[in-house]
Amino acid sequence: MAFKKLPYRKALVVDVNGNLGHVSDLTEEFSIDIYSVFEIENEEYKEVRRNFGLTLNFRELLSENNVDVIVVNSISDFSNFEQLYSLVHFFTFIKFNVVFANERIDTGKKQSLFEVLQYVQSSYLKAG
Repeated sequence: MAFKKLPYRKALVVDVNGNLGHVSDLTEEFSIDIYSVFEIENEEYKEVRRNFGLTLNFRELLSENNVDVIVVNSISDFSNFEQLYSLVHFFTFIKFNVVFANERIDTGKKQSLFEVLQYVQSSYLKAG
């Protein structure tokens, strides 16, 4: 079920493929400020995900800057399921919800991880 409102005020945007159109629409509609944009293939971001100490520092940095959500343009931007799972797992591990702008899915909601999987499954069925 797509959300009708979001309680978030400041977002870190994760850029998967250079298309942030849905992110712009979402942040404008819900008045969410963008703290920064990280590219998923950025070496700094990859190092943060590999190094536990840097991961904790990253979490603190986001918290200190009042970031309260991670926003991604679309589930369909990911090249494969492992990439998608890795991102969601990483941010939920450091206690941040992930919002997929196009699909209007918020991992902070009870049913949303199931919705992500349903969306991925239906995408693969259509493609296959």
